Amino acid sequence: MDILRLLHSWNRWLLLVVIVVAVIYFLIGWLQKRPWDSRASTLVRVFPILVDIQWALGLLFFLQLAFSSGSFDLGVLGRHNWEHAFTMTIALLLAHVPMMWRKRAMSDEKRYRNHFLVVVGLVAVIVLGIFVLPSVIQWRFYTGA
Repeated sequence: MDILRLLHSWNRWLLLVVIVVAVIYFLIGWLQKRPWDSRASTLVRVFPILVDIQWALGLLFFLQLAFSSGSFDLGVLGRHNWEHAFTMTIALLLAHVPMMWRKRAMSDEKRYRNHFLVVVGLVAVIVLGIFVLPSVIQWRFYTGA
């Protein structure tokens, strides 16, 4: 269980770095009316992958908690774990919204704006999902020790 907790904890910080970079990059691209470039395309590809990894690690951790009593018991998880899992599933779906825009013709300004708004919306959903957890584990920096 510790390895899943460790991976889930560390990947969130990597995701946070990519979120900050994406918000800044998309906002600057939008406001400065920059042409869509390969860096923006890379962010669009990397961002949902990191969300997928975080969600999958969370799901595995969730299931491991359910099996921790020796038998499969979803009742041991507690309401906050269910709420966190539900909210983060919504975040996962939101992270994939830009995939629908890949083939659509839209201006670069609109593309930057839309991706900026998706990332900001995703941040709001993620923060909500974190706040449903008990405060003792919300922002703990887990090192495995």
